[in-house]
Order: sequence, then structure tokens, then C-alpha cells
Amino acid sequence: MNHKIKLILFIVLLTVATNIITTKYGLYDRVPGLNKISHVLGGGVAAWMVTLIFSGLGDMQLPRRYFFIVAGASLFGVLWELAEYTGTLAQNSFPILYQHFHSGNLPDTIGDLAADIVGALIFAIWFPVRRRNINTTKK
Repeated sequence: MNHKIKLILFIVLLTVATNIITTKYGLYDRVPGLNKISHVLGGGVAAWMVTLIFSGLGDMQLPRRYFFIVAGASLFGVLWELAEYTGTLAQNSFPILYQHFHSGNLPDTIGDLAADIVGALIFAIWFPVRRRNINTTKK
């Protein structure tokens, strides 16, 4: 299996495992703001996955690259929120799904998506700087 695919699968599994652990121990209820912090980090991780999947992004001009990275990461956020909504609908028929994926109300969902976008923007701005620093040190 390709190294890039293994890394992407690891990232996905780590994200899901983190969600299961924080939900199981009620950390989202006990730690104020943890949900939004996890969405900011998740947006950054999703942006990283976008750059892994589409390795030619480094050749794009900055505004277009930022848009592509943030749009791709936002898609991950929307899919996550749809999974939460589906989990809520399955509360009675699939309680195990509900336990790990259930949504709040509309303001919570909008806030989660905004946090995903913030994380993606942070990564999109940081990534070219980091890449430039790595290329400079290799020379």
C-alpha cells in the first residue's frame, strides 16, 4: 500500500478514535470549548489531507491554493456534520451510532463548520511557509 494512503488512513482512524474517546468519557461536556477546539484541529487535519491527496497544490497561485484547501477541508466538515445528523436520526435504531455521532442544534453545527474553516485557513497559510522553510534547509 502506498505511503500516502497509509498516512491518510491513519489520520482518519486517529480522528475517529479521538472522537470516540472524548465522547465515551464525556469530555465535550466537561471541558468548555473542547468541541470547537477539536473542530479547529480537525479543519487543519482535513486541510492536510487535502494537500496529501492533491500533491500538485504547491504549484497553484496562493489565492487559488487557499480556496482549494479550505473548500476541500470544508467538505470534510460538512460530511462530518451529516454523519452527526444521521447518528441523531438513528438514535433508536442504532444506539451505538448515536452514542458517537449525534448533533446539536443549527447554531452548534454552523459554529462547528466555522471552526473547521478556521483550522483549514490556519493550515493553508502555514503550509507554504513550512514548505518554503523545509526547501531552504535542504539546499
